[in-house]
Amino acid sequence: MIRSFKSLCLVGALCAFVAQCSAASKPNVLFIAVDDMNDWIGCLKGHPQALTPNMDRLAARGMLFKNAHCAAPACNSSRAAVFSGRMPNVTQVWSNRSGSIEKLYPAAKLLPVAFSASGCRTLGTGKLLHSKAKAHFDECLSVEQRWSPFKDKKTVNYTKEELLSKGTDNPRHVTRDSQGQTVVLPLNRMPSDRRPDTDGGESFDWGGFDVPDSDFGDTQITDWAIGKLGQKKIYTGWSNLAAVKKHDKIKRSLIETLDRRLAQLSK
Repeated sequence: MIRSFKSLCLVGALCAFVAQCSAASKPNVLFIAVDDMNDWIGCLKGHPQALTPNMDRLAARGMLFKNAHCAAPACNSSRAAVFSGRMPNVTQVWSNRSGSIEKLYPAAKLLPVAFSASGCRTLGTGKLLHSKAKAHFDECLSVEQRWSPFKDKKTVNYTKEELLSKGTDNPRHVTRDSQGQTVVLPLNRMPSDRRPDTDGGESFDWGGFDVPDSDFGDTQITDWAIGKLGQKKIYTGWSNLAAVKKHDKIKRSLIETLDRRLAQLSK
């Protein structure tokens, strides 16, 4: 189970899970799942511009799977497989619209539940399951913004007047960041093809923000995990971080940032 679990790749956002086991014979566990990372790390030589010395050093200390595949090409089904150890043909979680594994396959003993049953304390943060995972952990941190620096989801909502532009070639929603700077969304200037008639912001937007790292959910959950791992009463940990979407330059930057964060987590 552990071997097959480690070989699966998540397709979705980055997350963190910590399991802490009190018995001396049970090692602490830190699980880091990176969304859409592909093979863009140094030791897998997937991208010449990806510089990840800390990940490479970690890989050299353990087992590196060079022929690993996601269980299904969708967020919900892939996450359900990782957490349950069961393929979609068993759980019936085939796509993002299938419903949650809790409803479709209630017999599943999800990973944090299994850790807990074996005497471990479990902590989770970031996007773990496609549905809310809080109930499966002893302690769980949720951040509002995931990969966005805006603390309030409503910040990205279009006004009634702005909504007319959302599905056009010039979508435009004007807001402000934490530094008071004007921001025009979507950053990638692409028209909405998913929900052009609703006021919510686009989840597949990408671009740069001139704000402190602490504004981002990725930083917040990493700092939380570092703090928890530093507590002596905690024995097992699992950490998962939420990732930005697929724009190459932003993605490379995120992976390199995660690599630096990994060095902090390993101290």
